[in-house]
Amino acid sequence: MQIVVVGVNHASAPSDLREQLTLAPGQLSTALGELKAIAREGFIVSTCNRVEVYAVVGHAVSGVD
Repeated sequence: MQIVVVGVNHASAPSDLREQLTLAPGQLSTALGELKAIAREGFIVSTCNRVEVYAVVGHAVSGVD
């Protein structure tokens, strides 16, 4: 098992891209369901300055993909 982290923040992506990736509270359930379909465990952090997905996957490279 591997833990992978994929994300963007104020230093790595412009604000318009971060706005497109930000999850509204009503979207979180759907996003977590999609994450659960491809990862053993995971969580999503979504704020005004960053969006990050943490997941436990079987293989790091395919997990990031």
